[in-house]
Amino acid sequence: MEKYVDFTPAFRAGQVPLNTPRVTTGRLSGKANPLGYYSPSARFVRAAYLRERADVPTDKLAGVTSEFHLLDSVTVPQNRRHQPTYSVYRSVTVAESREYYFQSYHRGDTTKLQLTDEMLAWNRPKVYHLPDRLTVREIK
Repeated sequence: MEKYVDFTPAFRAGQVPLNTPRVTTGRLSGKANPLGYYSPSARFVRAAYLRERADVPTDKLAGVTSEFHLLDSVTVPQNRRHQPTYSVYRSVTVAESREYYFQSYHRGDTTKLQLTDEMLAWNRPKVYHLPDRLTVREIK
């Protein structure tokens, strides 16, 4: 790990309490990029490789589910300190049925938009207002 991060002196001395969220200094300059790095080319190769290894979906919903799991492997986590860009949303399109599925970073659930011929004639953007926060279904 020292090839990729600088550990804090407290961590090196074995004096870090349990559940400490960070054990590095946060300085990454001059360090090697770890395997599975989030550069665009690394993400592309990882996605292409995993897609080849995944089962061929048996139906449309299985395909959408499979694609979102594939996107899990290349989604960039939010980290404003080191990388101001992150995966704001992820989407899967089913061309045959013209369905657009998306997940915003903060919501966590999937929203579907049915694309129509009428939309091709729109000359202004259409804004759909969805709360950008986690939606949780609680069971009791």
